[in-house]
Amino acid sequence: MGKDNGSGANVSRRGFEKEVFTVIRSTARVSDKKAPDDLLRNMVAMWISDVMNSADLEKMGWWAELEAWSNKKDKAKPAAAFLKGLLKTFTFVIEDYRATLPAMLAQFEKDMAVRYSAIPRYYEFIQALQQTIWANVPVICYIGGHASGDMFGIGASALLKESMGVVVYKADKIEQDHSDGMLSFFSELLGASRVRLAESYQEAVSRDSTFNGVFELMRTRRAFAWLAPYNMGTYFLRSQFQLGGSDCLKVEENRGVIRQAFHVERIKHEDALRRYLAKHLGNLSGAFGRKVLVLWSRFTGKKGEYHPEHDTSFKGLAQMAWMAAELDYTVIIAGDRPIVHEQVIDKDARRKKYDEIVGAVNECYGNGRCVNLTEFWTDPDWKHYSGGKRVVQFQLYELLHRLCDVRHLGMRSGNLEALALLGYFVRYMEEEQSYGGERMVAWHQTGIGYERILLSEPPTRVGKYIHHDLKLNKSGLFKMGVLQASMPPYITARNRGIPGTASRFKPNFADELKEMAESQKEALDKIPPEKRELPKAQQARALSNKREELSKNSEKPGHVRKYESGFVDEDLLKILAYLREENPCLVPAKRRPTGNPEAITSAKQLLLMQEIRKLLVRAVTS
Repeated sequence: MGKDNGSGANVSRRGFEKEVFTVIRSTARVSDKKAPDDLLRNMVAMWISDVMNSADLEKMGWWAELEAWSNKKDKAKPAAAFLKGLLKTFTFVIEDYRATLPAMLAQFEKDMAVRYSAIPRYYEFIQALQQTIWANVPVICYIGGHASGDMFGIGASALLKESMGVVVYKADKIEQDHSDGMLSFFSELLGASRVRLAESYQEAVSRDSTFNGVFELMRTRRAFAWLAPYNMGTYFLRSQFQLGGSDCLKVEENRGVIRQAFHVERIKHEDALRRYLAKHLGNLSGAFGRKVLVLWSRFTGKKGEYHPEHDTSFKGLAQMAWMAAELDYTVIIAGDRPIVHEQVIDKDARRKKYDEIVGAVNECYGNGRCVNLTEFWTDPDWKHYSGGKRVVQFQLYELLHRLCDVRHLGMRSGNLEALALLGYFVRYMEEEQSYGGERMVAWHQTGIGYERILLSEPPTRVGKYIHHDLKLNKSGLFKMGVLQASMPPYITARNRGIPGTASRFKPNFADELKEMAESQKEALDKIPPEKRELPKAQQARALSNKREELSKNSEKPGHVRKYESGFVDEDLLKILAYLREENPCLVPAKRRPTGNPEAITSAKQLLLMQEIRKLLVRAVTS
């Protein structure tokens, strides 16, 4: 509703620009009457608001219109009188603002100080409340099939809290869904009675769904439960692994519960496991006390899923392998095998990339100094030994842990979280301001042992591109509000039809173009021959546009190519410091055998070793 100010004008909240001419017309009709002060103040307030909220003052056309209005002879006198009163009022208002501004700013700063001091206390209160609830009432944690990296933390939490259940729901995107494997893992670890699978998030938690996983689990367990999201495991475990005083005993007790459930306290068929290890590492009779570095390979991002910036760099892994071998380590490459997408020219060479690194290191230092155990769980011999159970895989690392001075190193991943919870010497790597990295800081300096090597930048070219081009602005500062970099399109495009990737269900580009051409031909055949010329030309343009679109999507951005893969010297020195640390997780005191590396047999290896030795010398003398 408008407000009648006595001038005949109906002033609304539409803004100064829309109201000023209505007011002038009104004052022109009552030229003998002065515009009231409240009207002028109202207009000035709208004027100031318009000026403050305008992105471009030059586009505010009412300046010119007011000037033109004053030139109209019949309206000049009342318009001029109105504008004079308006400007006088504007001057008074500005003086009022100037007088009150210091007090307003002081109050604003005071309010902001209170707010910022209250925020940490608020979060501390919420976290303390969460911990109290999670510790004292039954809990059901719901987790999506896309978050497989978080299942180890949730599984460990449920082991320490018997009144906790888990509902896994299928991911929205089928290509990113690992819910079946997660259900199998949780069922094996906790028992099937504590786990449910839902077809969607809505079916997991909504009361209106036909099958509600959460409430069905409550019903069968005959207990109401507090609902908790996937990150519950992170913060719950932090509270269970606090150091200091009597908490140290609790840490060891909790770790023992987790180790028992993961079947590493007692290794069944240890002789068979020793034979399996000996097949890859050689005679284990002299393995006692040997220094072993397990380098974890990760290609989740290159599969089209999450965090491509944390994928493994072939050059970076080779740098770490050679450095470790120089420090007398035996190196095991574990985890994911390389992804062979359709744009790889020499696919066989890509598959054997790790074997090439292993061969080069062994040629220099002797057989068995570097071993490729990526995806060993697919080995028929391993399947026969393990029975296909995932938790049995950890027995291999447990046996190494008992025999050797072992440490595990890789980019941030859920698998490394599990190894830390089992009591192994783990370091994970990620770059500064890593997306999602702040959550795992909760585990730092606790009894879990999940500590970080903070890199200046990721080791892969696409990782450097995401870090420098997508996360940072032109000033080199981190962009505000960016929670996750979008997946570069070429990564998902090149994986079309490739097994084990997020694009495995999509046709490759050649097949998609072929299907489109066949569909066009079918449509054209239904048109009389004499009328086909125009549709045929339109189809040709559409096919050409599609080919251009697919080609553009599959092209790697030039900004990616400008970067060089591998760790920079600054980050290699941080990794070196970890390799030279004493292992706090040794079972007994270990003997450290001295190595006797063979002669270097190639100029390329000699050059690489010279660079590594420079780094070692720099670290010792700095």
